[in-house]
Amino acid sequence: MMEAKIIKENQYNARQQDTKELIHAMSVVAVDHYGKIAEPVAARFYMGKSATASVVYCAIWVDDCCSGKGTAGGGGYHKQSAALAEAIRSAGIELDTDIDGRGDTLMKEALVAITRMLGFTGEIKIISHA
Repeated sequence: MMEAKIIKENQYNARQQDTKELIHAMSVVAVDHYGKIAEPVAARFYMGKSATASVVYCAIWVDDCCSGKGTAGGGGYHKQSAALAEAIRSAGIELDTDIDGRGDTLMKEALVAITRMLGFTGEIKIISHA
């Protein structure tokens, strides 16, 4: 099971990409220790609106503890997971498994690991939408 830890406290540098198009979003839904439903982690993925746009932008918000941003361009690999990996690092979080360019499954595992790091121990669901 993947693990996450905060290596740099109080990093808040995520931002909405208002000039870009939202192409994918992932929200983690979990039950907190009070029995209330929470969304402790959310990641959003954007691209330019041009037909030739190739850079993926990612922003991640992690509860009230941190946020980060990342980008990935070029080709030949899974850009969303690369952008998410950079956003996680930007938020001051370290994963024990490299997800950079490695696909959807590891992206989901990373979000679960971050949620567990926050202390959520119950069932965790990831909702993906665009």
